[in-house]
Amino acid sequence: MRYLGIGALSAAVLLLELTLTRVYSVTQGYHFAFLAVSLGLLGFGASGTVLYVARGFLLRKTRFVLPLSAFLFTLTTLIAYWAMNTIPFDSYRLVVDREMIGWMTAFYVVQIVPFFFAGLVLGSALVADPANTHRIYGISLVGAGAGALLALGGPSSGGTDGALLAVVALGALALASLIHGRTAGNIAIATMGIAVLVAGGILVPRYVKLEISPHKALPQLLQQEGAVLEETRWNAFSRVDVVESASLHQAPGLSFSYSGVIPLQQAVTVDADNATTITKSPQDEAVFTEYLPVAAAFDILSAPSVLIVEPGGGLDILTALHHGARRIAALSGNPIVADLLRDQFRSEIDGGTLEVLAGNPRSYLNRSNEKFDLVIISLADSFRPVRAGAFSLSENHVYTREAFSAYFDHLSPGGLLAATRWVQVPPSEEMRMAATIIEVLGDRARVPVDRSIAALRTLQTLTIFARTEDFEVRDLNAFRDFARTRQMDLSYIPGIRSDELNRHFVLPDEVYFQGITELLDETLRADFYARSEFNVTPLGDDRPFFFHFFRWQQLPDVVARIGKTYDAFGGAGFLVILLFLGVSVVVSCVLILLPLAIASRSSTALSGESGRVFQWAVLGYFFMLGLAFLWIELPLMQRFILLLDYPTYSFGIVLFAILVFSGLGSIVSGRLGRIRNWAPLALAILAVVYGLGYLPPMDLVLGLPLGARVVVAIASVAPIGILMGVPFPAGMRAVVAVQPGLVPWAWGVNGYASVVGSILAALIALERGYSEVMFFAAAGYGIAWVLLRVGLRSGITARERTERIAPPPG
Repeated sequence: MRYLGIGALSAAVLLLELTLTRVYSVTQGYHFAFLAVSLGLLGFGASGTVLYVARGFLLRKTRFVLPLSAFLFTLTTLIAYWAMNTIPFDSYRLVVDREMIGWMTAFYVVQIVPFFFAGLVLGSALVADPANTHRIYGISLVGAGAGALLALGGPSSGGTDGALLAVVALGALALASLIHGRTAGNIAIATMGIAVLVAGGILVPRYVKLEISPHKALPQLLQQEGAVLEETRWNAFSRVDVVESASLHQAPGLSFSYSGVIPLQQAVTVDADNATTITKSPQDEAVFTEYLPVAAAFDILSAPSVLIVEPGGGLDILTALHHGARRIAALSGNPIVADLLRDQFRSEIDGGTLEVLAGNPRSYLNRSNEKFDLVIISLADSFRPVRAGAFSLSENHVYTREAFSAYFDHLSPGGLLAATRWVQVPPSEEMRMAATIIEVLGDRARVPVDRSIAALRTLQTLTIFARTEDFEVRDLNAFRDFARTRQMDLSYIPGIRSDELNRHFVLPDEVYFQGITELLDETLRADFYARSEFNVTPLGDDRPFFFHFFRWQQLPDVVARIGKTYDAFGGAGFLVILLFLGVSVVVSCVLILLPLAIASRSSTALSGESGRVFQWAVLGYFFMLGLAFLWIELPLMQRFILLLDYPTYSFGIVLFAILVFSGLGSIVSGRLGRIRNWAPLALAILAVVYGLGYLPPMDLVLGLPLGARVVVAIASVAPIGILMGVPFPAGMRAVVAVQPGLVPWAWGVNGYASVVGSILAALIALERGYSEVMFFAAAGYGIAWVLLRVGLRSGITARERTERIAPPPG
């Protein structure tokens, strides 16, 4: 029963971590979601420190500590959920209101406590039964894998309330399983505890609602006169809200020459942000769409077939229908949004003109051979000032080099691509989009790129039009007529004259014409990238952070803005990561070195130089394992997004596979003999292989059905997953053989290292890409192998030598 309790608790912990990522994404922002992992691992590390300091007492009370800690984990989970939705922490005010620092501290500390008690359960089990480390650690990993799978399609699809109830149920199961001795008194106590937890699991979600930051789109929409929240839907990876309001009038880039009325609209938000609108208008009455920038494409193409990537609320679908498109395929990455679009355009779908597909657009493009006359990359997110940097950490595979290459692959001869982004000051996202299109087109166009690209600017937006052959004279005339009659600015067309620039929305300098001109000239391109205030170089699938524009030379300006503005991060949302990295390093160092200082004053199995060398070897070995495990786990989860359609599917399935196979590897490691000591070296080699992209062969399997791709993903992860479960119990065997008292300390070191590793992985990925993270993992496992073979083995040798020369007892 003890193993069942450990497995259930581990599943609850993983489910809680993933639930917190959803809570952060909805209430504060996606850039805080990664902290859920860090909080959990920090709690585990702290439990190791407490176990080391109070090892004797806790060992004597293990039978009591295990069920009590399981109970307290579940209880404090409910308290933490209440507290994080009650504490008035506002991340947007962090740099202008010193009071927020205190609230932020409270906000995160209350969330560490449940993970501390969970770590106390697992750590206590390891300390009490070190001979079965491989089984305890293995069962823990398998249980966590089950939690990842549960989060994928289970209660989390019913929102955070359902997920919280599932965490409570698993915690209650752990409590029941960890009760020692089935006496009437113990059963009665356990029953009372379970009753309290279940009652809390039902009542807390009912009375505690998610407190969404007032700076997000949903609360702002609901402040509009007459606004009503029509419905809220959840799936495993998002919350979608629909708001009705007669005051909604959203059409990004709409010409000022349009004097009519925008029809009634509904607002749709995803995770309380990224507001787009569903326009309630018959297609023949949607005259306002003739005044949108993308409508210029329909002056060039007659009754085209159209592919629309991420249509948001469907504005580009309505535009294509109004302009007589003969076929439309719309690719929506969110199934809930896809369902809303199907409800809105039911007659067009039934008539065969429109097809709305849910799933990763990239997966569809890799499976389909269909060609389209027009490919539209919609503006499917809200305007966000670039200096806020709030979405620096969000992956986006719609705007990578590989994505645009796939779009061009699906253009028919004479076809046209149209992509729109928000105009920023200074230029950032719109220039990165233009640069990506120009570079990708330059690799494949049959004519010079400067004759196959055009740019149309409004007050709000920049739309790039591109094709793989040159624009004809009649096409250029169509662009000129459209810009003149809609009062929009041509920022570039082949052969543009200076008097055609900057006519309507006048800029001090026509930076878009200048920027596009320099991007088109390969001799000037590198200099343009270097001079740009923000980093606008194109990015690939290995580094898909489209909204990460920060340059280190911006740092003085960022520091100067602190306390003076709400957007002090200057496009550097990842400075939040640096803040937490600094805090994590300081906390980890204190809590790692404090037990070492205590150990130096107490009796140990090894003394003198041999003891110190062994302790530092243990520190280095388990710290490297903590870093390297995360540095393999996170890149693998990102890499499989393309194969498995959705980020959440990738995270859930890959995490499930890694944890379950690691657990199996740990369980069987006890039978491997000395072969287990070679596992870190084998992992270092495999990390390089995976980092180079040899596994899995994406191009060969993307066309398979989703079920088959899931099998491929699990099979690809299995080899490295099994090996990842071996080094921890292998190291613990050496610790138990030499200094058993260091077992809880090693457990804590591993937890602290994982905290630092998760943060460093995000930083490395932002700056260098996920493949680089994998190479760092290879280095980490390589160092761990050396420490295992040299440092830890030297401790065993010294222990054996001490035992040989020690006088016999008595």
